[in-house]
Amino acid sequence: MPAHSVPAITSLAGSRPGLLTRWLAAASAKARRTDAAHARCRTLESVPPDLFRDTGLTPEDATDIRRHQPDLPFFMQAGFGDR
Repeated sequence: MPAHSVPAITSLAGSRPGLLTRWLAAASAKARRTDAAHARCRTLESVPPDLFRDTGLTPEDATDIRRHQPDLPFFMQAGFGDR
């Protein structure tokens, strides 16, 4: 076995944990953003509409939470499939 192939294998093995760690960190960050978007949707949906009749505010204006959450896929957006 040539001596120059050993460092290449060692460096390849050394770079893999970094790649895996970065990938897991990115997946974890995406999951946290998606969970936060779901929590905002639940908060918005939990506001009873009759609470805002006197003030004239919509739940979106009162809570400052938009119905469209960019961190959710299109099929998880509020109102998808209602038509």
